[in-house]
Amino acid sequence: EVETVSTSYTVALAKHLRSSGAVFYGAHWCRFCGLQRSLFGREAARQLPYVECAADGFGSEATRCRAAPEVRAYPSWSIGGKFYSGYLPLQELAKLSGF
Repeated sequence: EVETVSTSYTVALAKHLRSSGAVFYGAHWCRFCGLQRSLFGREAARQLPYVECAADGFGSEATRCRAAPEVRAYPSWSIGGKFYSGYLPLQELAKLSGF
C-alpha cells in the first residue's frame, strides 16, 4: 500500500501515462516497483497503467508479461513503443511520454 501523498502534478502525470498507452510492468514483491509507485503517491499510483507480472500477485497478468520479451526486469516501462528498465524519476517519465 502506497502511503505517500500525491500532488496534482503526479496525478496528472499518471493519468497522462495511462491515456498515452504507457505500461508499467512490475511485481508485488519488487522493492523498486514499490518505490516507483510511492514516488507518485497513493492517489496517483491508482491511476498508473500498472501490470502485475508475478503469477501470485493480485490481478496477475503474468501471461501478458511473458508475451513481452523486452520485460526482463522490474520495474519496466513501455512508453511510445520503446521499453525502459528500472526505476525512473518523474521528470524522465514526463520527458519520455511527452508530458
